Amino acid sequence: MTTVPFRFPLIPFLLFLALLSGNVSAAEQTATGSLAILPFTANASKDISYLQSGIRNMLASRLSADTGLTIVDQSRVDQQAKAAGDTKQQNLLIQLGNTLQADYLLSGTLTAIGRSFSLDAKLYAIKDPSKPVESFYASAPSEDDIITAVDSLAWDIAEKSFGKQRPAPKYPQQMQMPGTAAMPMQGMQPPALPTGEPQGDPAYRTAHPDRQFMGNYQGGNYGGGSSILYPTAITSAFGFTKTQNFDYAMQGFDTGDIDGDGKQDVAIASKNKIYAYHLTDNRLVPFGELELSARSKIISLDLADLNGNGKAEIYVTSVDWITPSSMGLEWQGKEFDYLFKNERWYVRTMYIPGPGKTLIGQKAEINAAFAHGIYQLRVTDNILQQEEKLSVPDSLNLYDFSLADLDGDGKTEVIALDEYDKMKVLQTSGKQLWESDESFGGSLTYVGGENPAAKSDKNNSETRVKERIYIHSRIIVQDVNNDNQPDIVINKNLSTASRVLENMKNYPSGEIHALAWNGIGLTDLWRTRKIDGYVASYQLDRDPENKDMATLFVGIITNTGWLDIFTASDSTVLMYPLDLRKAESQDQNVQQGYQYMGK
Repeated sequence: MTTVPFRFPLIPFLLFLALLSGNVSAAEQTATGSLAILPFTANASKDISYLQSGIRNMLASRLSADTGLTIVDQSRVDQQAKAAGDTKQQNLLIQLGNTLQADYLLSGTLTAIGRSFSLDAKLYAIKDPSKPVESFYASAPSEDDIITAVDSLAWDIAEKSFGKQRPAPKYPQQMQMPGTAAMPMQGMQPPALPTGEPQGDPAYRTAHPDRQFMGNYQGGNYGGGSSILYPTAITSAFGFTKTQNFDYAMQGFDTGDIDGDGKQDVAIASKNKIYAYHLTDNRLVPFGELELSARSKIISLDLADLNGNGKAEIYVTSVDWITPSSMGLEWQGKEFDYLFKNERWYVRTMYIPGPGKTLIGQKAEINAAFAHGIYQLRVTDNILQQEEKLSVPDSLNLYDFSLADLDGDGKTEVIALDEYDKMKVLQTSGKQLWESDESFGGSLTYVGGENPAAKSDKNNSETRVKERIYIHSRIIVQDVNNDNQPDIVINKNLSTASRVLENMKNYPSGEIHALAWNGIGLTDLWRTRKIDGYVASYQLDRDPENKDMATLFVGIITNTGWLDIFTASDSTVLMYPLDLRKAESQDQNVQQGYQYMGK
C-alpha cells in the first residue's frame, strides 16, 4: 500500500491568517465610505481559482484596515454583478456601483505567467464619475510572495486614493514591491528584477525556475571546436519584470525616445489606437494617445528617428480589409503632429546594410493585398515619395523579411519567413541558402479575409481576395554576442494546429530565439523559456552606455483562445535584462538564467 503524504494548503492558510490580522486593525478604524470589490478575473493557463477568492478577501481586509472603508458584502456584490452581466465598460461599472450604493468600486485581474503573478486593479469613484479611474499594479515572482504583493497593492491604493501613510518597514532590510520605490533609469539600463523576490541563486528568478536545472549545457563553438551542437539541450531562461496589464489587444509595439528627453519610451498599438508611454521602473505611464477610425485595423507600428531631430517618429500602417492607410507621427510637447497621413502604402522601418535605418513601403493592388515592388520612401511636404526599389524576391511582401550581411562578405542576405512560418536565408536574387526545419514566427494579425462589405456588395466580395494574409512579426537584426556580426532575434509562437488551419489560429504560448549564422545555416545562441501567452510583438534595446547590456521587451496577449486577435483583450509587456558578453563569461551567463551557444 502506497502512502500519499499530506500536503497542507499553505498559501490559502496564510491568506486566512492575513485576513484575520487585517480584521483586528479594521475594528479600530472609523468608516469613511463604502467599497465594493468585484471578483478578480483570472488570466492563466492553469487553475488559480483557489487564489482568486483568497486575494479578494485579503484585499478587502487590508483596505478596510488601511483606509477605514466599509466593505460591501461580497455575496451581495456577486449577486448584483451576475445580474448586471458583462461589466467591462466603465459606464456599466458605475451603474453597478450605484446599484450597490457603494462610494467606490474596485475591479481587478490576477495574471499568472509561469510561476510569476501580477495583480492589476482599477478603482472607480462611484459618487464622482468625472474623477479619473485610478490604476494600480503589484507583482509576485512566485506564489509564496502573493501576500506581500496584496499588501503592497492595498497600501498603494490607500496612499494614492485616500491619503493614508504607509507604515515604515519593520526591518531595515525589508524591500518594497514594484511601483513603490523610485528607481531612476539611465540610458537603457535593464530593469531590475521585481523587489520582494526570493534572494539567492538568480536561476530561480525565471518564468519556470523549476526547469532551470533540467539537463546539462552541451553547447559548443560554431566555426571551431566541436561541430556538433545540441539545441534541444538549451533550457535557458531569463529573469524578467512585467508591466501592468492593459485592457486591449496589442497589435504593435516598439521602443524609442518619443519626446526627445533622452530616455526610452514605449509605443503600443491596439486595434485602432496608438498609445505613448514613459517607462518608469516597471510601469508604463501614458502621456499621449491617438485614435483612428473604427473601421481601421492597425497591423504594424515602428519607431525611428529618421529626420535626425532627436525624437523618434511613429510609423503606423492600418488596413480597411485590403486597403492600406499609413501615417507618420511626431510628438510635439502635448500632442502628435502628422508627418504624413492617409497614404495608400504599407510602411515600416528597416535597417538596410549601407543606408542604415530607412522607411520602406509597398502598395496594394485592386484585387490583391500586396502589389509587386518594395521601395525606399522619403517624406516630402507631408507626402510619401517613392525612391529606390529594394533588391528582394518578388514573392516577399513588406513584412516577410529583414536584410543583413550575415557573413561579412559585403553582400546582403535576405532573412525571411514564408507562408508556412519556415525561416529562410536567401540571396537578393532569390537563391536559397538555407531553410529551417522548425517553424518560427506565428502571427494572428492579418489582412484580407471575408470582406466586411460582402453583405451589402455581393459582387465586390466575389471578385476580390478572401484569403487571409498573415503579417509576420519583425525579424530583428542585431549583434547579440559582441562578435561584430549581425545575429537574428525572432519569436516562435507555439501551436501545431495553427500552422495547419488557415483561418483558425491560436497560440497559447511562445518563445524568443536568438540565432547566429555559422556559414551554412542559422543556429541557436539562446532562447527564452516558454512564455504563457501569445507573443504579439517584441524589441531588443541595447544600452547606449554599456555594450554588454540590453533589454528584451516582449509584448504578449493573455488567453486569446480561438478568437480574432482584433477582438481579444488583456495585454502586458515583459522585460528581460540581457548580458551579451562573449563566451569567456559563459559560466556567469548560465547562472544569470540563459546559456550561450556561440563563439
